[in-house]
Amino acid sequence: MPHTINEVIPPALPSVLCSSPTITICLRQPGASEDGLDPHATRQASVPPPVQTSKKSTIAKKNPTKKVPGSRNKSGNDAGTTSDPPSAGNTNTTSSTMPTFQVHVAALVSQSLYFKSLMSFDAGMEKATNKVVFECPTDCRAELNRFAFSCFVDFLYNGTFDIENYTYHEGSFISIPGMESASGVKTTGDRLVFIGILYVLGEKLLARQFQKMLLQKMYDTMLQFQTKDFARRSTGGDTEEDRLPGTVLWSHVGSLVDIVFRGTPSRSFSHDEPSSSEELEKEFPILDLKARKLWLGGENMRNLVAAFLSFGWSLSNGMARKCDVDSKHEIIRSTPEVQEWLLAYLLIPKPGDRRLDRLPKSDFGLQDESG
Repeated sequence: MPHTINEVIPPALPSVLCSSPTITICLRQPGASEDGLDPHATRQASVPPPVQTSKKSTIAKKNPTKKVPGSRNKSGNDAGTTSDPPSAGNTNTTSSTMPTFQVHVAALVSQSLYFKSLMSFDAGMEKATNKVVFECPTDCRAELNRFAFSCFVDFLYNGTFDIENYTYHEGSFISIPGMESASGVKTTGDRLVFIGILYVLGEKLLARQFQKMLLQKMYDTMLQFQTKDFARRSTGGDTEEDRLPGTVLWSHVGSLVDIVFRGTPSRSFSHDEPSSSEELEKEFPILDLKARKLWLGGENMRNLVAAFLSFGWSLSNGMARKCDVDSKHEIIRSTPEVQEWLLAYLLIPKPGDRRLDRLPKSDFGLQDESG
């Protein structure tokens, strides 16, 4: 039975899940087949998903001396399944292999059109072996990919998930002048990067309800940061320790831009076109919506990331630190595609008017509280 990309699939009842057969999902890092693993464990799925969006992150590779949250160590390679031999040089995870998940088929097909497509192909390798070798779409640390898929499994069975259940932080990368390395601290920047990894996973899985929840989580996290950051700058009364958990470094932003723009299509067929500009112009008169629409893309997370980027793009009080200018240049150089989305928001002249709560939520596929 054919299914459209934007079809809303109702969640399966617990009784249906428990009576459903299970299948083994073997995670694999991108490019793991190049490291001498069993070729049978690295074959592509019999039926590719309707939309191919997986691309590799290259920020860390282009800048080997610059550590970026969400990027893998250049020498680290990870095995694809628990039955495969460990790959050489693996330094990115406490285990020599990527984990496997035993998941009910009914749970998978109820929320993922990717798995629904695989399971509908009776002659496919997946049905014959009762195993899916799933290549993670983001070339980040193996541990982060494991956490990301764990969140998706939580969503399958609970209808929700809490990313704070997982140690997604990369605090050892955080460094503030006058402070020691902040290992063990989950920063806002780490959270943004991890949500980006989750969203790209949802894109490959064609799990639209999962992605909708992530859009809201990303929006809330970004807006909370913008609000608190503005308050801190106004009062100037916070300590370095107070600032640290809310830290968002340019390396975080660069990694987020790279992950989202490499892992999503420029326009998602599952997303509706923006609503009529007439109503929005009444509520947001500062926006020239017709001009912006020429630049703004149709992929909601791309729009959200570009809007967040634009808020901190302008110079502060006409001053520019070289490190900030270099960081912005590196983002554009590494991910040139972001420029069109960024221009859509830089058309708004005042940085304060680019704050998320000053922009129409329809840009991001979200509804206003009144809607």
